[in-house]
Amino acid sequence: MALPSTGTIAMSQINSELGRSASSTISLGSAEDGGYAAINSCSPSRPSSSDPAAMSEWRGYNHTFACCNAPSISVTSSTSSSVTISISYSNCTTMHFESSSNGGGTWGTNSTGCASSFTYSGLASSTSYMFRVRITCTSTGGYSGYSNVVTQSTSAGCPAYGTYLSQFCSGCNLYYRYANGSCGTYDVNQGCTTACGGCCCSPAYGTYLSQYCSGYNLYYTYSDGCNGSYGSLAESNSATCGYVEPSINCYSYFGDGSGWWLGRDCNGNEVSGWSCCWGEYLFCGTSISYGGYGDLNQVCGTSLCPTPDMPILINPNTWVTAGELKVGDYVYTKHETTGEWGSYRVTSANPGTNMISRTVIGGQELKVSSNHKFLTESMGFVALSELWVGAKVQTIDGIAEIESIESIGIMEVIQIEVDQAHTYVIGEVVSHNRKEQII
Repeated sequence: MALPSTGTIAMSQINSELGRSASSTISLGSAEDGGYAAINSCSPSRPSSSDPAAMSEWRGYNHTFACCNAPSISVTSSTSSSVTISISYSNCTTMHFESSSNGGGTWGTNSTGCASSFTYSGLASSTSYMFRVRITCTSTGGYSGYSNVVTQSTSAGCPAYGTYLSQFCSGCNLYYRYANGSCGTYDVNQGCTTACGGCCCSPAYGTYLSQYCSGYNLYYTYSDGCNGSYGSLAESNSATCGYVEPSINCYSYFGDGSGWWLGRDCNGNEVSGWSCCWGEYLFCGTSISYGGYGDLNQVCGTSLCPTPDMPILINPNTWVTAGELKVGDYVYTKHETTGEWGSYRVTSANPGTNMISRTVIGGQELKVSSNHKFLTESMGFVALSELWVGAKVQTIDGIAEIESIESIGIMEVIQIEVDQAHTYVIGEVVSHNRKEQII
């Protein structure tokens, strides 16, 4: 407690105020000079160190009086609209926070309770501010001096919604990043692109892309797996490419027993051979020069067809014989260009005759015309007459090899044509079925 501000003061009282024993030996001059305890310079009334020393100088002295010191501040964080400071202080009743955006020309003030931190809010973005603090002291009820001044600039404000910021790859997909208007972002997928890596966006190797014609030949285009393509012959002399089968009469020709024979087939090619027997079948064609005769009642030709007893797929795992098919029925087959499986309408199912080959494929016996076209593993549709033992053809279950090919003469056939798909399945083998023109 403070010494009395009036009346008599005893040396024992001074000892007690300085925190000493009341009976301790004391020199008034030494006490004024701080010899026993430093004189509290914050006390409103305090003795002077000047001589001569006098008891009256001690009236009202308060050795424990709290100083009203200025606080100390520092910046801890900032945004585009706020700055937060920390405050070190003592002896505080009220704090007064001031800020200036014009270099200290003018100051704004906000008074509040005493705290260890304070946030200046509502500030302008991209602006430099000065900050200072003073307090109302508990001990005096008056202001302390101002704190140190700190300067801090607010950051730039948030970009407008939809402002492009950057781009990046995630896997094969390219993303654009935009501002969301509140200092956040959102991303928009631009899709798969080679900009994000090599061949990652290319269709898998062997994926069907398109088709084109080169002359009368039909080619399919496939993906090479790295943003390129390659072509493969699908069908020679294709009707899709404008090829029209020659309008000719083809007949069956037989040997006359004279030996060497010479003639022309349905394609105009010269054919010849040796025959020792009368009535031996020679070829299907347009004429014979010598060594045989023609039966003008046995019309043959280029029809792609099976014998009537061959099984034809009409639904998955359901079969009927070729002889049972009628116009308007449906077969289940693989489209000649798209490769898609589906049901397609039969538009022609006519009886006729043709030269037949017995062929074993994957353990299954098939009887079809010698010019009948099978879907091969890599060459498209190819006539049986151009294939060989060991050649690989497409089946409903995958790939199978031709195990044998044997000509068995002229037999009855069913000439089948299927709308759109122009294929059908004999046994388990995918076949071309477009009926060629016969006159």
